[in-house]
Amino acid sequence: MEHRELEELYRRLRAPENALRSAPFWGWNSKLDPEELTVQIRDMKEKGLGGCFIHSREGLETPYLSGEWIEDVETSVQAAEDAGLELWIYDEDKWPSGSAGGKVAAADPERFTAKALTLEIIPYSPEKCPEGGDVIGTYRVEIDGREIRGFGSGDTLLILRREISGTSEWYNGSAPSDNLNADAVRMFIDLTHEKYRERFSQEFGSTIKGFFTDEPDFCDFYSSFTAGRPWLPWTDDFIAAFTARRGYSPEKYLPLLFFDGQDSAMIRHDYWRTLSELFGERYMKQLYDWCEGQGLSLTGHMLYENDLGYNIRVCGAAMPQYRYLHCPGVDILGEQTREYLTVKQCTSVANQYGRQTVITETYGCTGWEFDFEGQKWLGDWQFVMGVTRRCQHMMLYSIAGCRKRDYPPVFNYQSSWWQSDRLIEDYYGRLAACTTAGSPVREILVIHPISSLWTKCACAPDEDLGRVDMNTGWSDAHITALNEEGDTYNRLAEMLMRAHRDFDFGDETILAEAAHVDGSTFTVGQASYSTVIVPKVCSLFASTLELLEQYVRNGGRLIWVGDLPEMTEGRPGSRAKALFEKYGFARVDTYEELPGVLDKVSERPFSITGRLGEEASDLLAMFRQVGEDRLLFVTNQDRNESHWVKIRLPDAYGVTAYDPWTGKYHPVPTERTARKSWVPTNWLAARCITDSSRCLG
Repeated sequence: MEHRELEELYRRLRAPENALRSAPFWGWNSKLDPEELTVQIRDMKEKGLGGCFIHSREGLETPYLSGEWIEDVETSVQAAEDAGLELWIYDEDKWPSGSAGGKVAAADPERFTAKALTLEIIPYSPEKCPEGGDVIGTYRVEIDGREIRGFGSGDTLLILRREISGTSEWYNGSAPSDNLNADAVRMFIDLTHEKYRERFSQEFGSTIKGFFTDEPDFCDFYSSFTAGRPWLPWTDDFIAAFTARRGYSPEKYLPLLFFDGQDSAMIRHDYWRTLSELFGERYMKQLYDWCEGQGLSLTGHMLYENDLGYNIRVCGAAMPQYRYLHCPGVDILGEQTREYLTVKQCTSVANQYGRQTVITETYGCTGWEFDFEGQKWLGDWQFVMGVTRRCQHMMLYSIAGCRKRDYPPVFNYQSSWWQSDRLIEDYYGRLAACTTAGSPVREILVIHPISSLWTKCACAPDEDLGRVDMNTGWSDAHITALNEEGDTYNRLAEMLMRAHRDFDFGDETILAEAAHVDGSTFTVGQASYSTVIVPKVCSLFASTLELLEQYVRNGGRLIWVGDLPEMTEGRPGSRAKALFEKYGFARVDTYEELPGVLDKVSERPFSITGRLGEEASDLLAMFRQVGEDRLLFVTNQDRNESHWVKIRLPDAYGVTAYDPWTGKYHPVPTERTARKSWVPTNWLAARCITDSSRCLG
């Protein structure tokens, strides 16, 4: 059939299925009543939701994972099945995931509790050198400020110890778990996922669609170690795992994780790279494989996706972990649209690994006054970058007492606008049908800078990691400086989107696994790119440099920003300069130069211009290939003004406008000039048909 994919899109637009509709966190936060659970699920169906995530929440009076809890889940499964809704299970008591409410650490406190490498600094004396026990190493050093000038001499003694975290009320009197320990993660699965499997295996894959893992990490806010000692994440077999992966023992270099000095960039790069790999394999992949084996999907999001300094500290790197989510996701807090990096990291991996669904945990902390306009403004911004499903934060079971202060708004009967909620649920169901049809047209790959930041990420010896707030993070200057550097890449992502140059990030761990060069095309998994941009970085993987060399040798379009890096994997020396001298490629000093360079070297898939011919930066857009046809989703992010614009396409199309809010179509007149099609518009989404003699709708 000539327009088979287009006809499938029309079918989904007429009746968006559950998977396209929202699925909020359903916060179980009181004494649960089976009748009330059933009533609320029926109300979800009436309001146009596709399902929900059962989420243990503060205020819960029914014991988590008790027999009574499981019976309430059974009631909800039956009610969801009767209503024709999806049911998903949040895998933790509160958050972050991995501890089963403290039960993991309690099962084996010595092995399964979170651990740290702690630093003590004292004046050197031979009799003060402890050995054995939890001592990882002692080092006599010469120190000048924060720099180690020499090992084996000097008047300072550094003592590195392996410590086990203390307990916390947040973990119900237990402690955070060691998510770098595969056995601890297996215990988490046994205590949580297997408990659901025992009761609901027949519903797995049908009514019960999967599990949500929330903000998993290997560096928990509630970890507590000896006061005054700076610390870094650790696990008992770290030295052996590091040695096997990196080809050398880290022991003599460990002080350089705290102090500057020769080889500090190398050990920091290799330390965070190793932790990222271990976390991915031992936590993320283990949950992914378990869900895969049960016919379930794993979804969720990583901790601190938005701040790269924090993100390194808590999980090494976010992007490689998204490989292990069937439905990768993000968390967007507050009524703001600043986090381009957060969204594009996730949607890039989804595109490269063929994940059709990208979930956003969204709207938390926007307040009780949050309205439909805010939902649409914030939601459209995420969807235009590749998000496909909303998980509203949150639908509270109860707002009695202090529960009403649990990061509102509340998406339930307690809100005055709830009776009209189906309007916006239908809108996002239709929009999701559009943004999951076909595949996105993204011709640009931007190399992600995380490995460059690894070389700089230390734990400064005077950092006070006891000063932490779960809502704002650590306040130490070293970590926040890395966050600020990371924000420059967020501004790069925003600039490209506002210039209507859609792109994907390319994480180097993923490139090493899934990238290859075919002629002048750079391919990552299922996505291919005709232009590669290397942003300002100081280090790259050796495997990345090999790919780039092959790419430019074959005539690939490479644009480098800033100085060429002088390190490879944190070690002195880089082939980048030699590549530039041998093959030549475009190089600019600033990010602001990129749009002009891109316009010179490549034709745009589309252009959205204002009255003076400038790209209309307040309008963001996604361009998709749907079989033989095209789909263009345009959203105005200016909350104060409408904009008169023209849309220019490189070929002549017949155009039909579609409004997801009303579900109605109308043809749009076009003007042709020199094989270009100019489309005046004030609508939100359009379908462009390759056969200009027809205008379907």
